[in-house]
Amino acid sequence: METKESWVFVITDLESSTEIAQAFPRAFEWVQEAHDSTIRDLILAFDGYEINTEGDAFHVAFRDAATAVQFAMEVQYQMMELEWPQEILRMPKCREVKTADGQLAFRGPRIRIGIHWAEEGSVEHHIHNLTKHRVFSGSAFQVTRDLCETAAGGQVLLTQPVWDRLRHQMHAAAFPVVEQMGLLKYPRYSEGLWVYRVAGLLGKPLPREDKSGLRFTSGASLLQKGNGFYISPPPKPRDPTGTLTFVSCRFGKILGFR
Repeated sequence: METKESWVFVITDLESSTEIAQAFPRAFEWVQEAHDSTIRDLILAFDGYEINTEGDAFHVAFRDAATAVQFAMEVQYQMMELEWPQEILRMPKCREVKTADGQLAFRGPRIRIGIHWAEEGSVEHHIHNLTKHRVFSGSAFQVTRDLCETAAGGQVLLTQPVWDRLRHQMHAAAFPVVEQMGLLKYPRYSEGLWVYRVAGLLGKPLPREDKSGLRFTSGASLLQKGNGFYISPPPKPRDPTGTLTFVSCRFGKILGFR
């Protein structure tokens, strides 16, 4: 049944999960359990709808772009904050990585995430006869799947339709820092797809240097390089006079304080 509703699809995937599971089967059971529990707790916290899972990949639907982005970023933050055993932190793609100035960039399994806005008529859904669960399909869902495959571990990617809505909801999404990555062409689509990366939230940076760029899977190619970072739009005055108050702070060195 074609739906007249609009949804935001989010697909998450644990990078190199097959490789890790084969090399460290016992430790991966712990990873899988902690990963699944964290994501399901966040789906509930952000009022999402778990469509289904494929291995360690989660397919989730949200009603608006801001909530979907907040969910995706919280997945990235919480996966780093979990108390991972040293056995897991020694595994490939799970090791702790810090920037040159000592900021934590990676710690634990790396999750890649794709987010896409499903326009009315671009998605179909039906209720599964046995599970009574809502099942989605259609072009919008496939775009989200391809986008997730394009993301490197630790990246959150979104499409132009998501950015078009997110830019008007920046406050509701905790002011994400967004970078335009480029115009991508996939063989299955006639037109190119503008792709953006969420690099962190304002006041809560995620210092991951984008050395890996994008993963050009499924025959994807880069048609045009992106323009870089977008600055959060300025706040709108609530005062009827249109007045805005700006506060500037500078922390000096305090003697005896480390």
